[in-house]
Parts: sequence; C-alpha cells; structure tokens
Amino acid sequence: MIKKKPLTQRELEVCLLESEESDGFDFSSDDDIKDRTFDPDKVSSDSESSDDDPEDETPVNDLPVVQDPHTNINDNVPIDDEENWTDTDLGPIEFPFTGAKQFTSDLPLTARPIQYFLSLFDDEIFERITDETNRRAHLDLNSKITRSSREKKWKDIDVMEMKKFIGVCMLSGTVHFPLLAKQWSRHPIYFHPIFGRTTSRNRFQMILKNLRFVDHTAIDSNDKLFKIRPILEKVLQNIKKIFSPGKNLSIDEAMIGWKGRLSFRQYISNKRHKYGIKLYEVTTDDGFILDVIVYTGKGTIVEEDSSHVQSVVKKLLKDFVEKGHTVYLDNFYTSVPLAEYLFKKKTTLVGTIRENRKGNHKPTMNTKLKKGEVVWKRKGPVLLTNWRDKRNVRMISTAHGHRMIETQSKRGVMKTKPKCVLDYNEHMSGIDKADQMMAYYSTPRKTIRWYRKIFFHLVDLSVWNACYLYNFHQNKNIRLLEFREKIIMDLIDNPDIPERVDQHDTINTFHFLEPNPPTEKDRSAMRRCRQCTCKNDKKKLDIIAQFVQKSQGFACFHVSKNGTKTRKYVNVLS
Repeated sequence: MIKKKPLTQRELEVCLLESEESDGFDFSSDDDIKDRTFDPDKVSSDSESSDDDPEDETPVNDLPVVQDPHTNINDNVPIDDEENWTDTDLGPIEFPFTGAKQFTSDLPLTARPIQYFLSLFDDEIFERITDETNRRAHLDLNSKITRSSREKKWKDIDVMEMKKFIGVCMLSGTVHFPLLAKQWSRHPIYFHPIFGRTTSRNRFQMILKNLRFVDHTAIDSNDKLFKIRPILEKVLQNIKKIFSPGKNLSIDEAMIGWKGRLSFRQYISNKRHKYGIKLYEVTTDDGFILDVIVYTGKGTIVEEDSSHVQSVVKKLLKDFVEKGHTVYLDNFYTSVPLAEYLFKKKTTLVGTIRENRKGNHKPTMNTKLKKGEVVWKRKGPVLLTNWRDKRNVRMISTAHGHRMIETQSKRGVMKTKPKCVLDYNEHMSGIDKADQMMAYYSTPRKTIRWYRKIFFHLVDLSVWNACYLYNFHQNKNIRLLEFREKIIMDLIDNPDIPERVDQHDTINTFHFLEPNPPTEKDRSAMRRCRQCTCKNDKKKLDIIAQFVQKSQGFACFHVSKNGTKTRKYVNVLS
C-alpha cells in the first residue's frame, strides 16, 4: 500500500486550482481519507515530493478533501463526497399529505358502468373519430377506385354507429376468434348472433379501414404522435379531472406490442410484449392509471440540466408535487440527485438503485455481504441501504430511517428485512396490476397502423380505470369481465338482443340456414316442428334449429350433442 504523507503547500495550491477549473474529482472510492483535514503546522516549508521516489507519490484519488475557511469550494465538490455521508439515523421522514383520495365527478351512486366509461371516453372523442373517419372515406371516394369496390357503397357513419363499432371491437377482445370474418360465421363452432345483429361484416371492415383520429392531410412533422395526439390528450385530461389519488404512487414502463416498422419501437426483455411502443406511466399503488407518456425516441422530453429519466419523472409528477406524496420507482429512474430534487418538492422517493449511479456512496453500494447482512449510509434526507438476500438488494429512500422488520414469508419462514424493502414490495405493483388486468381482455387487433394500436390501448385503459372508479365510488367489487360486458351491451344498444337468452328462445330465435325441400317419397317433411312451435317444451336435449325459407314453408332439422340429425320437419306458412 502506498504510504500517504501530508500535502505540501504547492500540492494544496494545485488541488484548489484544479477543483475550481474542473467539475470535481470522484473521491467515493477512497476509504482511507475520511476525517482527514489540513493542518498547516505539520507542513514543512521546504518539503516537496520527489519524482524519483515512488513512496512520495500520492495518487490523485487519494488526495484528501481540503476546506479553506476563507474559500468556499462546496459547489465544486461532487455530491458523492464521503464526508457528506454519515451513520447517523434521522428516522423516518414524512411530509403531511395534503391531498385526498376521492372521486371528483358528480355522477350519482346509482350510475351505471357505461356512465363511468363515457366520463373518460366521452362523446367529444366519439364525435371527433366519427368526423375524421367520414373525412377519410370521402377522400377515398374521390380517388381512383374500381367499379366493384365496397367504397362506392359507403354511407357516412354517425356517433351511434361508431359506439356500436367500438362495442363490437371490445366484444372481440372478450370472445376470441381466429379470424376477423369468423365473427359473422354461421358455422356452429363460431356462430354468435350478436355480431350479425349489430353490424354486417362488410360494414365493419369498411369502418375499420377508414378509422382515423386527425386530418392526415395536415401533417405535423415535428410531432411523431400527431395521428393520435388529440385522443391521447383528451383521455388523459378526463382522467385528471375525475379522480384524485392517495398518498402512494408508482412509476414504471408499459409496452404496447408492435413488431412493424416504427422509428420509436423499443425492446424490453422482461415485458410480455418484448417489442413495441413504450409507455411511461404513473399509477396509484392499486393500479389506477393517472398519466401516460408515449416514448418517441430522443427528444421525447427536453429539459435543461436534467437527464432523460429525470425529465420523465418530473413531467409525470408535475401535478402531484408539493402535496406530500410518496413515489415508488425501480432502478431505471432512481438517483441521489432525483431524490434530493423531489424532497425539495415535498415528495418522498423509495426505490431500488443501481450501484454505479452518479452520487452513490460507492463503498456502501459495493460492499460484499453475506446473506442477511446489511450496510447503510445517510446524507441529509437520502438513505442508501445495501441488504443481502439471495442477491444484493440496493435501496434508496427519503421516507425511511434504517429499520429492520421481522416478517414471515409465504412458506412460513421468518426473515428480517429493511422497512424500505417491505414498503417497496407493497406499493410498487400498481402498473403491473393494471397491465395484467388489461391483458386478460385486450381490444387491440392485428393492424398495420401503429396509431390504431395506441387507440385501442386507450379504450382498454379507459375501461379499466372506469371499473376502478365504479368499485371505488360505489364501494363494490365487480369483476372487470362483468363490468366490460355491461359496457359492451350499452354501446351496442340493440333492443332485439336480450341480456339473457333461455334455451327455448335459442331454438326459436337463433337458427342456421340449410335447404331441405320435401320430396315425393318424403311427404312427412311437411309436418310442423313441435320444437319450434311449442313455447313450453321441457326437453333437455342440446338442440340447434335450422331453417330456410321455401315456397311451402321453412325446412328445419334438429341436431343432438353428438352432431347427428335426430328429426326433420317443415314449418308450413300460414
């Protein structure tokens, strides 16, 4: 080990001069210079280091920090300076929470699910989509199209029909089909009458083809999201007006699956959709999505004196600072400067942190530990903790003091963990819960238009948030699937489709077409079908009635569970 000697006057002058001209040295890796100060009485006036003697050479990283009482150089000292980190525990630090978790809309307690959905995805959005879709269709009509093109049969869509279209799109996320056209198939495997009774296949495909959200002839080359920007901003605006969150928030990324060509397509290995459009989201700790930023590459957010991730956090939290919130983040976002910035805004931060982040106390972050051991350091409100479990768990917090809590694992094993780790595990899962719930019944379909992917994601986001608000406001616990079904039925709004269909109604109402004319040898086919004419039939057979209109009447046959025909009759017209 190199022997360290007191600095000469010449070395002190060089050190002070370099600290004023540079951004400052990194002293965080030196464990031996702590509490060393300059004593002028111990310095010999004629002592100088020799270039020939390696024992007299002092490495730059081993130079002690010198504080001249008449010269203020604190602004040039790096924030990870070891003298600023102590073992003194200040205890937990909490700002009084001045907000309140509340539903801020005037909807009554008897409001139906569709009313909560329309408070987020309102009529203004439907009107805009309707107008832009009609505009696109007319542009195609004015262009060169073939004689047999379906576009010639286009009729302008209205808001009512657009709601039916969105309802059918949501229904296809609940009832899955291998192909879009199979939704209107009359094959017994795929037959669902609700699709055909709501809209025809050709009409649905024409609306989907022309679906637009802005006027594409007025291109904004400076905004990569201009094709979906009005819908995105309106949905987020409605979310902020209708709900005020509680104390705990979390920030993380989400992905919209997309493998097509796109300048801002991203890859995240630990997401369900590894390739796609990345979203930065802030949510409550139980999953309500409060704000979203779509990542569009370099320049998504530009702020002076801030890194990209710090700018993202600042923008997501701009409406929630100065209120006493606690925000939970993973190690992609956290750093000591960000924690100090949020603390000045009366917002505490808790999260994991990478060991090589600028501003860290590196001896604490790099310490080799055995399982169960923990080391920590504090600098002002910032607490850094390194705890060894199966691997090193490095935490940063401005809301905790160093405190170990005994807890029981799922297998009944008692374990001692830092309090900040327990709180992080409890409150960080908001975005994961929202992504999980929306993935169960996802509306997005295969498309070559990336902005439609974002649009259908906003539909799912609005449904999930509306379900959350419904349960919170009315103190209920309705499942997302049931809530989604109620919205679909109200959007479709077809009085011919009952909410529930009995077995006999299924036989008499929903049938398949197949020719079955009577012959000279088979005159019995002219008899009436008792299953189709009797309303009080109590047979428990799995029966499908099939009809086709003939000059004499309706040909019909019944199929048993094994698929074989058991009877064949004809209903004679009166």
